[in-house]
Amino acid sequence: MRAMSRSLAPSRVPHRPIIQPQHRQAMSRTYTPEPTAGIPRREHIRRRRQNVLTWLVGTVGISMFLAFTTANQVMITVFVISALVLVAYCYILVQIRRAEFVRRPHRSWYDAA
Repeated sequence: MRAMSRSLAPSRVPHRPIIQPQHRQAMSRTYTPEPTAGIPRREHIRRRRQNVLTWLVGTVGISMFLAFTTANQVMITVFVISALVLVAYCYILVQIRRAEFVRRPHRSWYDAA
């Protein structure tokens, strides 16, 4: 009896549009990055580097906690490898910053006079 009354009640679920077979080929499941219309390229790169650094620090922290609390050889190995990757990434970031500083024109305090 209840099922019969449900067909007359308004549906709260929005209806999905019907996609025609010829339009399914046009729709692809490829990755589309975030829209970067108003973000400068340098800011986009800085944000990506900051995200990578945050993930690496988080990975080192979690693996360190698990390595010291479980004393499992696999977790200790994961911690050591992730710590080495973090050190290598920081070294690469320092080298990139140093190269950007060398490319930038230098302005000394005596240029103002």
